[in-house]
Amino acid sequence: MGTYNEYYLANLYLQDKTKYNTVATSLYTFVGPLGSKYNLICAGVIISLLPALIVFVTCQKQIYSGLTQGAVKG
Repeated sequence: MGTYNEYYLANLYLQDKTKYNTVATSLYTFVGPLGSKYNLICAGVIISLLPALIVFVTCQKQIYSGLTQGAVKG
C-alpha cells in the first residue's frame, strides 16, 4: 500500500509529468500490459540507491559523531 501511495502522491502533485520525474514515477514506466519487467525495476532501484550509499559511506564518521553529540548531556 505504501508503494502505491508514493506513486499516487507523486503523480498527483506533479503538474508537468514530462519535465519533473520522481523515482516512483520513473520506475512505473517499466510496468507494461504483459507484466512488470522486474529486472529493469531492480536495476533502477539499485542505480537510485547508489548515490545515497556512497554519500553515507564517505560521510559516515560525521554522521555518527553528530548523532552521538546529541545523546550526551551537558
